Amino acid sequence: MKPMPGTAGIGLVLLVLNCVPSGYFQLGYHANRERRFDDAIRYYSLHLKEHSDDAVAYHNRALAYFCKGDFNSTLSDCEQALKLKPDLAQAYHLCGLVSYYRRDYEAALAHFNKATELKVDLVETYRYRGRIYLTLGRHELAISDFSKAIVLRPGEAEAYDFRGEAHYGLGREERAIEDWRKAHELNPLYPIRPDARKLLGIKAANEE
Repeated sequence: MKPMPGTAGIGLVLLVLNCVPSGYFQLGYHANRERRFDDAIRYYSLHLKEHSDDAVAYHNRALAYFCKGDFNSTLSDCEQALKLKPDLAQAYHLCGLVSYYRRDYEAALAHFNKATELKVDLVETYRYRGRIYLTLGRHELAISDFSKAIVLRPGEAEAYDFRGEAHYGLGREERAIEDWRKAHELNPLYPIRPDARKLLGIKAANEE
């Protein structure tokens, strides 16, 4: 399954070097930001010819590969990045996304678990892990992850919506309604699911 274009909402973060980066690194960085992923790959590859021990460059090139839907190259670069920097949580998150889009949920959970062990403020990791738990029927674990995402980023509707679904799956209708109402308050245009709209008495845009 190919990822949606761009990086918004999936927790992909371009990393920067602690030292002064090379010209090719800078060109790759800006190409990634401008969604010129082929250029980003080319520039990072040139940088890595001279700096083969640069874990950050491998991670950032992996991000470009991911956005192009080249999952094998994504994993190859993440593996190299983690050999060089085993505590690079963002690389584990990226591996988790590959497994998520391949619907290999147990592998995704292993990667996301490692990412959150290394870095506790990866909000999108909690969101994606929560989605997996929800898909697998592990509602309490889903609620826990969506709650963590809400603490880290309380102003966005998505985590409230999914947490509401988890509560609803456990028969906690009042808590579900509370979360769905909050999601709608935060973003009236957020596509709340039909069962939530019915409980809240909200019409979809195409029902107006």
